[in-house]
Amino acid sequence: MRQVLAVLAIASLSMKSQAETTYMIQARQHAFWPQALKIPANTKIKLTIRNEGTEAIEFESEDFSREVVVPAQHDTVIYLGPLKPGRYAYFNDFNDQVRGRVEAE
Repeated sequence: MRQVLAVLAIASLSMKSQAETTYMIQARQHAFWPQALKIPANTKIKLTIRNEGTEAIEFESEDFSREVVVPAQHDTVIYLGPLKPGRYAYFNDFNDQVRGRVEAE
């Protein structure tokens, strides 16, 4: 029984650490930074979207099916993946001139 519990505990820690690979995109001065975020392909990631501006943004991607409003001066966390290798566009739906992309490699 102890061996089974030990294996479950190790598996749980392993799954948690895989999902806790964290990246950040910042929205500031009507632009996303970085404009091209490189992440590992086939890996689930935690993505923090930080809005440093004075107005809300709507972070949206049709490529990886996310849409979330981030109030001014706030952070929002979403989880992505695992994504296949490729480029995935995102934009601010309140100002669709503001664009960026996630590159899964």
